[in-house]
Amino acid sequence: DIQGQKMIQLYDGEKAYMVAPWTGTTEAQELGETQTDQMKDQSDMDGDLWNWKEKGSTLTLVGLEDFEGSEVYILNLVKANGNITKYYLDADSFLPIKTISKIQMQGSQVEAETFMSNYKEVNGMVIAHAIENRIDGQVVSSVTIETIAFNVGIPENTFVKPVSVEKAIEKESPSDK
Repeated sequence: DIQGQKMIQLYDGEKAYMVAPWTGTTEAQELGETQTDQMKDQSDMDGDLWNWKEKGSTLTLVGLEDFEGSEVYILNLVKANGNITKYYLDADSFLPIKTISKIQMQGSQVEAETFMSNYKEVNGMVIAHAIENRIDGQVVSSVTIETIAFNVGIPENTFVKPVSVEKAIEKESPSDK
């Protein structure tokens, strides 16, 4: 939910769709190649660094630096598609605290920064519970995660192109509302 309206993004492994009522329509719109590629990247639940070589990426250690009072390892990842992401990993925990990527947005290349913090252990995994995204230095989203659940049943029709916001809400299970 964003400003009282429901936004839906979906990537089914081939195509990506979005429903964003504030754009003037409640119907699902197929996304273009650039946005689909971005959603494909986001759907990699293991993350870019896991099995980077098998994914066709190149990873380089840039060095060890001070970042806001903490020592961080800086890694440069060049993905098989040519996209580059710089990772800042806490030198003690090896957890990512920042990434910088160059991405295409509305026909222009912009710098996207993501800051991860408030790490907590959930079922043996350490996960950031606060994520802030900036585009060209401006905060565009700030997410605070309250609850994380693993292995929760998800209906198969969750990954089918939504017709509209109303139809998508109807297919949600009562526990998701």
